[in-house]
Amino acid sequence: MVAAKGTTLRHENIADTDPADTNDVFRVLSISNGPPLTVQFRPGSTGRVYTFQYTEDLTPPESWIDVPGVPPRPGAGGTDEMQDADSDPDRQIHYRIEVQVP
Repeated sequence: MVAAKGTTLRHENIADTDPADTNDVFRVLSISNGPPLTVQFRPGSTGRVYTFQYTEDLTPPESWIDVPGVPPRPGAGGTDEMQDADSDPDRQIHYRIEVQVP
């Protein structure tokens, strides 16, 4: 089943968002160019585990790697953020935040 905002109920459950609320979506709010590079996102559910990952090549199949020194962790609740303390603005790196149900 697809929610009113075009996501599946599975994706809504993983992100811990309300499928009936079109404004309740997992979203990146800001990205600083660092260092450290900081990604701010919402929701940072305390009932989910977040992993900060990067890749240098978006050509399928992508190879996502956990950002060194940033272990997977539960969300802080509400607005949350994760940082890459060793980010290099001269490298072309793509980031994502993986969300998992513990």
